[in-house]
Amino acid sequence: MRMGKEDRPVAIALIIILLLWIYDRWNQVLAVLGQFSLGGLQAMAWLIFLSAPALLIVALKLRKDRSGLSINATVVETERGAFLAVPIKMEVTESAAELDFTALGDLLEDLDVGITLIVNKWPGRSFLSWRQEGSLFMSGLMWKRLGELSEAQSMLKAAISAVNSFLGGIRVEIDEGSTPDPDLISEIIEMGYRSEEPAIKVSGKRQGSGIPVIEVGERRGKPFSLSLSELSRHVLIIGQTGSGKTTTAKRIIQEAWNLGIPSLILDIHWEYKGLVFQLGGRIFSIQEGMPPACINPLSDLHEREAPFLISETLSSILDLTPSQFYLLNTALRRLRDLSMGSSAPTIRDLVEEIRSIEPSSHAEEESKASLLRKMEPIVSSPGARIFECDSLGGRTLEETISLVDMGDVESDILRQIATFFILKRIKGRFAREEMKSTFPRLVVVIEEAEKLIPAYKDPTGMEIVDRLFSELRKFGISLVLVSQNISEIPQGIVRNSGVKMIHRVDSPSDIREMRSILGDRSLLDRISRLPVGSCLVTVPDRVAEVRIIPPREEALDAKSIEEVMSKEEFYFPV
Repeated sequence: MRMGKEDRPVAIALIIILLLWIYDRWNQVLAVLGQFSLGGLQAMAWLIFLSAPALLIVALKLRKDRSGLSINATVVETERGAFLAVPIKMEVTESAAELDFTALGDLLEDLDVGITLIVNKWPGRSFLSWRQEGSLFMSGLMWKRLGELSEAQSMLKAAISAVNSFLGGIRVEIDEGSTPDPDLISEIIEMGYRSEEPAIKVSGKRQGSGIPVIEVGERRGKPFSLSLSELSRHVLIIGQTGSGKTTTAKRIIQEAWNLGIPSLILDIHWEYKGLVFQLGGRIFSIQEGMPPACINPLSDLHEREAPFLISETLSSILDLTPSQFYLLNTALRRLRDLSMGSSAPTIRDLVEEIRSIEPSSHAEEESKASLLRKMEPIVSSPGARIFECDSLGGRTLEETISLVDMGDVESDILRQIATFFILKRIKGRFAREEMKSTFPRLVVVIEEAEKLIPAYKDPTGMEIVDRLFSELRKFGISLVLVSQNISEIPQGIVRNSGVKMIHRVDSPSDIREMRSILGDRSLLDRISRLPVGSCLVTVPDRVAEVRIIPPREEALDAKSIEEVMSKEEFYFPV
């Protein structure tokens, strides 16, 4: 085994003692040599003594290479015997999107080496994936059954070289910065040998081409999946109550998490609480004593264009007149100037600033009164707590699965404002860090989207939504919109959703809306007869009827979950 850091002081002390003992003996040898005036031999003896530390280090290094672990590896005992395992990292470039994992498995099988590419299959434990523009990075584990230690190390090194030579567009290397948990390694190896393809296992499913995919269900007895590129184009899930649309969204959340892609869920009815808790995610709520769910829409007010952009958004949601828009923008600019050098103001500060404006005419006084009537409920209704702090910032919503409960925010207007600014916050962070991605980096599930995203009737509002949704996709944020009524969803969102999953719908108005999506009359007839749990999936090049496979979800007691939430602000259940 490798020498641990805690053993190094002892080893150094032993080396010093050994050198002192040699020095003492060497003095005796030098004294004898001095009696015979053998100056040359005496000088050579000194040279040998001074070289002793270097020779000792070389000897230890040779010994380590011969009988120790010369690479970042761990020897693990499993039920199937002893294995030597090394943590690895793999970079898959965009040009290698057709990477054939089957060929990779065949190559490793010839070497009797196992490999598992893990992308956060076990949340919070040892392995993660990350993405940069044009590349997908995966962590993983490579292992070899242990016979001779040196032989196992050589085979693992040879396997990495073979992979890098055989498969273009990827690079595999030993992850020197990772120290995996031995219990986790044992679990991975056991899982690999339980599968039908023991040489390789990839978290999540894959298409025939080897691309990791989201397996959502079955079609005619065969698996049906969405590719990562399809997921990144936004997903719209439609269906009447009880048709299975929430189960579909849960399946996407769980399968995405198996590929290391976290989700942010904006929920109204606590339908996702058990799944999020089970997967080790975070739950935010405005309920007293719970981890606070709140966002400050004015957090970036000090930026140059912020007053106008905030005015534009609130104006579309609140349906303001031009004069009301002018007063709102004036109040925001004044508030920005007054708060320079201090913390960001809040919506409550904005309402007070509007009140302080002195109207210059009777018409302006009426506009001010009307504007206050629309703004005051934002700070006085029970759901106003969602704007009273700012807990949903930074990387909070990207580290793991997160659920933001909006069930206690009774006003749809407040929900819409909160939803828009949460999405804007995420997009803004990715944009500042130039985190463009061709792979999904975050899935945002919006339950009852017709209540959280308003169906804007004015061109400005539609343009705001279209622009935001387009930018979210560009930065690798995939939206999954769940709704009962497609007729109440903005048409820009329907157009911008590359994947549509249509469960049973029998409302005449919704069926009429479906005509532009499905076209074929026979498909329109089918959606009114779909069984619970089945849906029509449409992507640009295919339409298929799919039976959704429910996620593996345990029945958890809601009160127990809330009790844990109330005790720990940011919890990660074991």
